[in-house]
Amino acid sequence: MRIDKNCVVKMSYQIIDNQGQTLDERTPDNPLEFIFGIGVILEKVEKVLQDQTSGFSSKIEVSPKEGFGEFRQDLVVKIPLAHFSPGIELKPGVKFQTQGPQGKPVTLTILEVGDQDVIADGNHPLSGAELIFDVRVLDVRKATPEELQSGRPKSVESEKA
Repeated sequence: MRIDKNCVVKMSYQIIDNQGQTLDERTPDNPLEFIFGIGVILEKVEKVLQDQTSGFSSKIEVSPKEGFGEFRQDLVVKIPLAHFSPGIELKPGVKFQTQGPQGKPVTLTILEVGDQDVIADGNHPLSGAELIFDVRVLDVRKATPEELQSGRPKSVESEKA
């Protein structure tokens, strides 16, 4: 079966940066399974996978623009400590959600904690990175009506239970 919209695709992958470091990986024993064509994966990766079959493999170069965006300095912000509830652990690497300027939730990662302020970054962790997606399609099948309604393959639903 060929990969097309509303198919369930099972694949393994590695995401590698331009220094050759593996940033993320899903093995054949722990594959990514998703419904194709609903925006689960990056558009460039989806375009390469379109019409392919089980066994297909490719190394896909993804620029920041095609991936997670350019790094934006304006998304690195200083937040007064007074804006945080007492008892919240504030240290570099901690992520938290807040309301963005347009009212939508935004995830920030703490970079520094000072005496008066916290420096936090709203960029995606992979923003600004040149990446290689090394993908291998393990299986392709039609999604069931239930999977299409939920937006998730049954195997992913059962993992959440």
